[in-house]
Amino acid sequence: GEFRQERPAAGPSGGPIELGRAAAGDRIMLAPIVVVYAYILTPLLTPLLRASPRGPPTVACMPAHVHKAYTREDDKYLWANQNEPLEDIARVLGRGAVSCAARLERLRNPKTAGYQRLFGADTEAEAAKTRLRPVRECIQRIIHDPSLDPADFIVGYHDRFETGLRMTPFDTLNRSVKGTERLLVLALPEHRIEGLWYRKLGKPPRLVWRKHDRVDRIFGSCGDMRIEQAIDGYSDWTAAERRRLKRAKYFSLRAFGGGAVADE
Repeated sequence: GEFRQERPAAGPSGGPIELGRAAAGDRIMLAPIVVVYAYILTPLLTPLLRASPRGPPTVACMPAHVHKAYTREDDKYLWANQNEPLEDIARVLGRGAVSCAARLERLRNPKTAGYQRLFGADTEAEAAKTRLRPVRECIQRIIHDPSLDPADFIVGYHDRFETGLRMTPFDTLNRSVKGTERLLVLALPEHRIEGLWYRKLGKPPRLVWRKHDRVDRIFGSCGDMRIEQAIDGYSDWTAAERRRLKRAKYFSLRAFGGGAVADE
């Protein structure tokens, strides 16, 4: 007769009875495992859950004074507490720890303005008096002050193509620097001007302004004399300079076995 394959009877969910029994058996076998895991992990996770912070998450904030210049009071606090943790100092000043560390390095350098302000003048007004007047202001005064003769001054500057310091009269005409300025001293970039000297014909030049040595005998900034005093005392300075050069020559000759220099 005809061959027929018997289909298994359907269970309550519509699937075969055998499959439903297998799924139920799997659930029964997993139940003890879940209980054991819960029994073991619950004591371990409970302290962690209790110790975890609650509430809104912490948001990182930029320091309040990160873009502001350091004041003298900030420098005082920083220097007085330099042995404290940088994070604590930065929190009080409203700045970053890296910024505080860099500022401390500048305060340890005597050549920086921060060091001079902290350990020099007591007030901002006194600190302003120690600032060197720019060479451009000195040049303008020599040109426009009726009591000064530009022909009595010398300019020392650095050439772009030649090494060493070049000296030229103050009123030298401009023939080498591009531009419309008639005088070379006005055509030169400020950073190439090394210094200014005062000199009478046949006498040694006297330094009246130099950036690297912080000398200003024109306006008297940095606590030096003014140009009127430098001119009035030029004769005495010239005599002292000649005596100094004579002594230097005398000791040089003695060091190399030469004879003494006769007095003039």
